[in-house]
Amino acid sequence: MIHQPPRALFLLDVAIATDERRFLYWLEFLQMGQEYVKRREALPGNNPRMDAFELLWYKTAIAYVEGRRQPGPVGLVAQAARVRASPPADHKPELLDPWIELTMGFVYEGYVIADPARFANRIPLALKRYAEAAKYDSTRVEALVRTAGLQLRSDRASDALATLERIDESQTRDNVVVYWARLLRGKTLDALNRPDESIAAYQRALEIAPSAQAPVVGMMMVESRRGRDDAAEALAVRVRTMRDLVQDPWALYPHGELRLFDRRLAELRTMAR
Repeated sequence: MIHQPPRALFLLDVAIATDERRFLYWLEFLQMGQEYVKRREALPGNNPRMDAFELLWYKTAIAYVEGRRQPGPVGLVAQAARVRASPPADHKPELLDPWIELTMGFVYEGYVIADPARFANRIPLALKRYAEAAKYDSTRVEALVRTAGLQLRSDRASDALATLERIDESQTRDNVVVYWARLLRGKTLDALNRPDESIAAYQRALEIAPSAQAPVVGMMMVESRRGRDDAAEALAVRVRTMRDLVQDPWALYPHGELRLFDRRLAELRTMAR
């Protein structure tokens, strides 16, 4: 099927274009593209080039859908994808990438982000998938970061700190994830009433994103709680006068892999040629 990659990419483009124009049936186009990308002469494992294209198609589509902050559509796409973290027991040909565990963890976390009170019962489901993702080099750091975030949300600051201690920053090239880890460390240490260490963690986050406001707000809250009003006021002024506030990578956290969408789409276009 020589035309399969271009057509699958076309349907993805149509889904995105119709969604941006608020067309109600954009998801149907995405699902059509998903079905089409699986129409191939060679089963997974027999054509590495087609395997790579199919897997990247899923990753690109899901990165886009995650950006909409609607976990339902993300789950529909992720669950229908024939991707596994490790080979199945029956050795049936599958696409292999531990990314699927990270994605499914974010599906459950997405419900919690959307409605914390209603979907708190999905936190254990997210943690289970993140625990699986943390077993693999390619997904370990983000899985641990998101695990710590959910533990902190569940008032388990000690557990969150223990999880953050497991992170080796050298295992990822994604500075956004490293920034999240340092920021969450600041929040966690603050929750544990360790103000000096909390501020140090926030300052390390600023080393990655100097114009980010979340660490500065965090430091301001720490100083305010321990009665250092002058320091808190100075930090408040700093927040009010910062430029490019929208550049704070913390704003990307609820959007999953949206930060990777443009790069993945460009790679997908190259592969489809």
